Amino acid sequence: MWLYAYESALKNLNSTRSKNHVTADPYFGPMMALNIEFYRSSSFHMNRNALLARLRLERARQLIQQAAVEADLAEEFDDFDDSDEPYEDKGDFY
Repeated sequence: MWLYAYESALKNLNSTRSKNHVTADPYFGPMMALNIEFYRSSSFHMNRNALLARLRLERARQLIQQAAVEADLAEEFDDFDDSDEPYEDKGDFY
């Protein structure tokens, strides 16, 4: 419960708004003075819609990149197949 006690005091989430239990503590007091937090609760980090939009955008970029690579590879294979040079079996080349 130490994390809850500390974070609730840091972010003014407790009902009493008292921070004495944290500021008077020899370990938590200096952390509170430096405004150290263990999790972020700002709207950006907790906004599900922003996260999903960012994931969709990244997935679309991946699909576009994958399609470009596949098209490039297909073009190279087509060039190889269209070669006018006959294939000669010269045996084992190792």
